[in-house]
Parts: sequence; C-alpha cells; structure tokens
Amino acid sequence: MERRRWILCLCSDVLIFLCAAFGVITTLVGWKFMIDYGRLTETPFLFTFTGLSNLAIGVVALLCFITRLVRKEAKLPEPVFLIKMVFTALLCITFLVTAVYLAPSVGSEWWRLYINSSLFNHLLTPLLALCSFLFLEAKTSLPYRSCFLSMIPMGCYGIFYLIRAYTHVDASGHIDLYYDVYGLARWGLAGTIGFFLGFLALAFGLTSLLYLQNTHKKGGDKDGQTS
Repeated sequence: MERRRWILCLCSDVLIFLCAAFGVITTLVGWKFMIDYGRLTETPFLFTFTGLSNLAIGVVALLCFITRLVRKEAKLPEPVFLIKMVFTALLCITFLVTAVYLAPSVGSEWWRLYINSSLFNHLLTPLLALCSFLFLEAKTSLPYRSCFLSMIPMGCYGIFYLIRAYTHVDASGHIDLYYDVYGLARWGLAGTIGFFLGFLALAFGLTSLLYLQNTHKKGGDKDGQTS
C-alpha cells in the first residue's frame, strides 16, 4: 500500500511539473496550439502572478519528486511539505483570481483565459496541484504559525506590482495595462494597496485551509502543533 502511494506521488509530481513547464514554455514562445488568439495582455508573462506561481509550482514539484525518489517514501520531510503547501495555496489564488475577477472583467471573451497555454496556467496545473495535496500528501505535523509564510511571496509580488505600476504614471495620471496587468490602479493607490492586503489575507486563509485539511487526515503523525 505504501509503495503504491509512493508511486502515485511520484507520478503526480511528474505530471504537475510537466503541466507547469508546458504552460510556462508555450506562453513564453507564443505557441498557440488550440485557437490563434493572442494573450489578453502584453505584460511579460513572468511579471504576472500567474507566470510566477506556475513557475514556482513546477520547481516545487521537481523538488518533491527528487526528495521522494531519494528517500524512497511518499511522505515528504516537513520543510519540503511546507513549501508545497505554501505554493499550492498561492497557485489556488491564480485559479480563483482568473475565475472570479478576470473572467467577469473580460466579459464575453472570458474563454480566452482558458485556451492555449492559459488552459494549463489558469486551470489544469492549479487543479492538479490542489488534488495532489489534498488526496496524496501524508498527514504532517507543522506549527499553525507556518501558514503565515505564504504571505511573504505574496507580499513581495505586491511590492513589485506597486512599484512597477506607479513608476509608470503618464501626465494624465493613467497607468497602461502593460504595467497594471490586473487593472487594479483604476481604484487608485489606496485601492491597489487594499487589494494586495486582501490577497495577503487570502494567501494566509487558503494555506490555513490546506493545513487544517491535512491535520484532520486519519493516520500518519499526530496533529500538528497549534502554537
């Protein structure tokens, strides 16, 4: 049974890595393998949260695969498990922002967010990563405060976004969508900061949900510490 779980985890890691790599690479080279429509933004892909979160989960999946292969067991050591939990939560933000915010704002062309490389970046890779964490990762003890770590990469991206957007204000006070890819500047500086504070809370909240789901699994370690 344990060997079967180990093999399934290895296959899951490989699949997530391949999907993330395919999505990132095809976006960077501009390969349109479904319908010949361009991206909705000209912003460099790796300047977007979608790009960075997909790149990160690909690296994390590779790290998990190597770790499991070397240790010859499905269960990840606590530091690697924590990294996977954090970046799975951040990738879920990509999925949610696309479905809840970007798709409605695009309107009738919402489907363009789910074609070509975006099918992988916005849908398949996030769902694979989430299912892998929920159904394959063994119960692992971690202190609850470790959930706050997901706020660090989100905070760094928020600072990067704010600097990049608000250092490119034209004479009329307008910021081109090339620098404001998510259109947050329409609500002003205070509104943009407010959005990212909300994203910080969302990052912590999603990580907490993944943490609680894992700690309530049967078997494995005892429940994680809550200090």
